[in-house]
Amino acid sequence: LWGMLLAVGNFFLMARTVEKAVSLNPEDVKKKVQTSLQLRLAGLVLGCVIGGLVPFMNTFAVLVPQFFPRIGVAVRGLMLKGGKEI
Repeated sequence: LWGMLLAVGNFFLMARTVEKAVSLNPEDVKKKVQTSLQLRLAGLVLGCVIGGLVPFMNTFAVLVPQFFPRIGVAVRGLMLKGGKEI
């Protein structure tokens, strides 16, 4: 449950950042997105460390949800060939 909350929170914050960045000029967009990425990754690391150290949470169950979205995006990218799905 904790790992899933971290993953969903990460994507929610990413979406909020992109939503706010659309109205900015290109230089500010780059700064905002990079800062958001750094803060979100720091939050994920902190959340995973907390989840791993707390005795009633399984470390594996905290870490696994962090990899599923990345795997899904990679597989989706591999399945697209020339802009069309295979």
